[in-house]
Amino acid sequence: MKNRIPTFEEVLSHFSDPSVQKIHNISPSSAEYWARKFFDYYDSVGWYRGKTPIKKWRSCLTQWQSSFSDTPDEALSQKDRMKLNIQRRLERREKNEMFNGRG
Repeated sequence: MKNRIPTFEEVLSHFSDPSVQKIHNISPSSAEYWARKFFDYYDSVGWYRGKTPIKKWRSCLTQWQSSFSDTPDEALSQKDRMKLNIQRRLERREKNEMFNGRG
């Protein structure tokens, strides 16, 4: 079975789905940002994950979405950006401490 590469419009359609936006905290105005980010990344690597060609792009997209916990900074207020940056720093610090045996 030949792997079918999605069009950008198909990926955008997924990110434009209100239920997807709610689950992943994506604002309607940032749907195109995330769709472009996903599409451009996998297009640049030939629709492969490592050495394995992607067979089900929707499954790959769902897994990719679960790997991020942020929203595009353009869609956030200054106060929310500050909170997000603090949260990211704390998460990095916790990971470093766990890795270095301090956690």
